[in-house]
Amino acid sequence: MHWRRGIIVSSAAALLLVMPGYAQMQPSRGSGKTVYNMESGSAPGSRSSWVEIGRSGAVGTPSGPEIRIAVTNKQDRPLRVKVLFEAEGKNGKCERTRELKPKEIVNFSCLQDSLESDRSYPVTIEVFKADRKRRVDVVRLRYAFGEREVAQIESQVARMKPGR
Repeated sequence: MHWRRGIIVSSAAALLLVMPGYAQMQPSRGSGKTVYNMESGSAPGSRSSWVEIGRSGAVGTPSGPEIRIAVTNKQDRPLRVKVLFEAEGKNGKCERTRELKPKEIVNFSCLQDSLESDRSYPVTIEVFKADRKRRVDVVRLRYAFGEREVAQIESQVARMKPGR
């Protein structure tokens, strides 16, 4: 994983080390990279005093493809975290809010109607002090999945459907 002009670029092989069980990231057009745009220093592999973004990506479930993100509270005090999945579509937009205990890891997820290669799947993570009044951090990520990855996820979904 390395930095380039405010964008974190991660090779697919590196993501597999932190994403066991998730579909392999294989961006389209042969780039060999998955790109996360970010606003704060909290995106995967970066440093933030508030939260750490861990395992994230897309996975097939019996109900369809799902985008998942693990968020860790790095503080010694509780934080409230709001994750906004902002993709278009019937199920693409989700808002999940949880209070995280100190050092706690919470997985956030949002079921998608479908995944399309080369489409942007924006996610915003807002971090608040536990008193719920003051926002202390914002992370903006944009996931883009490659053709091979979308095909793998569609295959997972098909294998998990009832009656198969």
